[in-house]
Amino acid sequence: MRALFNKFMVVLSIGLFFSTAAVAQISSPVSNQSESQAPYSALQENISNIPIALDGHDVVNYFYSSVPEKGDGTYQAVYKGQRYLFISPENQEKFAAGPEQYLPEFEEYCACAVSDNKRVQADPRVFKITNGRLVLFGDEEARSKWEKNEQKRYQAAQKFWKYETEYNAEDRLHDDTRVRLFTF
Repeated sequence: MRALFNKFMVVLSIGLFFSTAAVAQISSPVSNQSESQAPYSALQENISNIPIALDGHDVVNYFYSSVPEKGDGTYQAVYKGQRYLFISPENQEKFAAGPEQYLPEFEEYCACAVSDNKRVQADPRVFKITNGRLVLFGDEEARSKWEKNEQKRYQAAQKFWKYETEYNAEDRLHDDTRVRLFTF
């Protein structure tokens, strides 16, 4: 019941966001917010109701740095019901050009736990790029366990995740795949 309520609140927040975006004349699938578009503060307020992904860490930065870095909120994007923060306009644009390539392979879940057919929240500070994809872990111990048998665990995690995404799709909000960019 709580999960259903949370989904309703996310959908409601997104609806409010998009109605404000229409007033602000955001019409293209990828839009930049300029200073001349009003109501700027109302748009910023509605965006703040959308959940921040990865505890604010810049999802693009994982691919270019060994240390994850949090965006400060200046450069943002909304994609699939999540708000992403970036450290630079370049990272924001890279994300807009191909968001799927930067998203964590198993969403916000620990890859090692997923390989054991479990959903455990990951710590966005503990990560690895595996086969060109971002994978997150619950802690350093989980990453060590993963690395001891990486290929076998990766295959097991992909198999379980395929089942999760195909048969439990109602758990996810994937109806809007447009990327909207904002700079504050």
